[in-house]
Amino acid sequence: MPNNLNRRSFLRASAALGAVALTGRALAADVTASASAQVQLKGPDPKPVITGPAQKVFPRWKGFNFTYFFNQWSDRSPLEDDFRWMCDWGFDFIRLP
Repeated sequence: MPNNLNRRSFLRASAALGAVALTGRALAADVTASASAQVQLKGPDPKPVITGPAQKVFPRWKGFNFTYFFNQWSDRSPLEDDFRWMCDWGFDFIRLP
């Protein structure tokens, strides 16, 4: 690794690497789409068949990260209204990181 690496050259190299990665991914997706389109056209009915629910099921437990206790610059403690709002929003538990 060169010793003269600065922020500008790092950002330039990162942007170039990201562009190459996205281009490669887009080309791979295009090849996959064309291959799957050929398979679908061979069938008797080219319409897609939807099986199962269209929306994913949400997880059973929904938590809330509570960082008041561990934040060095926090000058306030949690209020009872905070817990009431979290309950109203549908959160089931509070996580203390």
